[in-house]
Amino acid sequence: MADSGAQIHSDRRIPSLTGLRIFAALAVYLSHVGPPHDSGELLTTFFGSGYSGVTLFFVLSGFVLSVNYFESFRRLRLRPTWNYFVARFARIYPLYVVVLFYMVVRFNANGLPIDGWWWNTLAVQAWSSDVYEAYAFVGPAWSLSVEF
Repeated sequence: MADSGAQIHSDRRIPSLTGLRIFAALAVYLSHVGPPHDSGELLTTFFGSGYSGVTLFFVLSGFVLSVNYFESFRRLRLRPTWNYFVARFARIYPLYVVVLFYMVVRFNANGLPIDGWWWNTLAVQAWSSDVYEAYAFVGPAWSLSVEF
């Protein structure tokens, strides 16, 4: 059977990894929210370690993508590769643009500079040598820039 594009092989799902990804995402979220007022040192340290959740989330996501797309990329061919990138882009970029637009409008309304917006529009802000560019509008989107 000819493979017309990158296909997800649903029989290769690993549900236990989904649970781990939830905990990783929760760690990231809690680090952004911050600990409750007058928390002890242990709770403050726990809330501040969200970067570990980012690492775990990236590793798990990379593994899941590898398992699901391994057969499609066994022999590197243009069509499956193109289909994969189009599917990833279509899944991620539209919501990213909505959030970015909201933040640019908000910056403009507050009189804040919107220099370098085009880095963010192209989702390559983490490619800049200026760290400020990577976090300028939508801080967590640096990870999308790295993926792109």
